[in-house]
Amino acid sequence: MYLQQALFGAQARTGRAMTDLFGVPMSAGAVAAAHARAGDALADSEFVDQVRDASTSASVVHVDESGLRVAGRLHWVHVATTGKYTSSGYTRNVVGTASTPGR
Repeated sequence: MYLQQALFGAQARTGRAMTDLFGVPMSAGAVAAAHARAGDALADSEFVDQVRDASTSASVVHVDESGLRVAGRLHWVHVATTGKYTSSGYTRNVVGTASTPGR
């Protein structure tokens, strides 16, 4: 998970790094599956709540959102970062909501 997320590695590149560093061959699909399992485990953990609480009580928080297209549809990636924690998530743009006035 660290190789792919913190270092912004592509799944195939992360698989090659696992082979090179640890002698463990991993396909891009295996990396994606491991990432999904880890994300599911974190989503239901106390850790996410602790990061959210720490972020909302921090004296300085950087927040940002960026639009991107997934399968031709607009999505938004939301990020909140303190000196110690980073939290991110995404939402799909829904036509006719406040995020797309007049559409």
